[in-house]
Amino acid sequence: MGSRRPRVRVLQLSVPLLTFCLAVAGWLGPCRTWLTFGSSSRLSRATPEPAWSVIRLPLRAVRSSTSGDEGCTAAEAYLSASGFSDAELRKIKVRYGGKFDPDVETRVKPVMSWLADIGVTTLQVRCVVSKCPMVFQVSLQQIVQPAVKWLKHLGMDDGQVAKLLASFPGVLTRSVERTLEPKVKWLKGFGLDDQQVAKIYASFPQLLSYSIEEKLKPTSQ
Repeated sequence: MGSRRPRVRVLQLSVPLLTFCLAVAGWLGPCRTWLTFGSSSRLSRATPEPAWSVIRLPLRAVRSSTSGDEGCTAAEAYLSASGFSDAELRKIKVRYGGKFDPDVETRVKPVMSWLADIGVTTLQVRCVVSKCPMVFQVSLQQIVQPAVKWLKHLGMDDGQVAKLLASFPGVLTRSVERTLEPKVKWLKGFGLDDQQVAKIYASFPQLLSYSIEEKLKPTSQ
């Protein structure tokens, strides 16, 4: 008796959209492996997440935000005490585009605590902040939370959302109405439903940053 071939689920795509996805795959490079942590896509609950909001900093580590160049801001000291490496802190300061000094109590703690609460792992939270420190400049209630709610509305589970945020955290700084929803409507024009759109975004999260007129439409033609 021959061995049975495993069943493989195939995402049904129209010919124009299939061409579009292949073109996107060419942009991003062959065999691109998206950033994951651990051996499984499921989030492990064995190790409790740190309570970001209750971290206490050494007094000597917390410098005034008006201190000199040789000192660090309260935000930098907080991230350092939370486990961020010196290399990560350097990247954060460069990507922030200036002095990294968001308010710890009203900006940094609420965002990091909320991400941990929705199932984003410790390493993934560090990845989100390291790649997109601008998340501390937008409103948690008006921008960050609606973006995650929108991803789940498409049909992504907690693990898929956490993985997408770790690979493309910029989605947390984009408006649902002005930036994210128009791209979904454009993809649905190919006859896709929410679940199929969610699978495309889970595989190619960078699409969330592309302009419809400048990149998406030309590629699909």
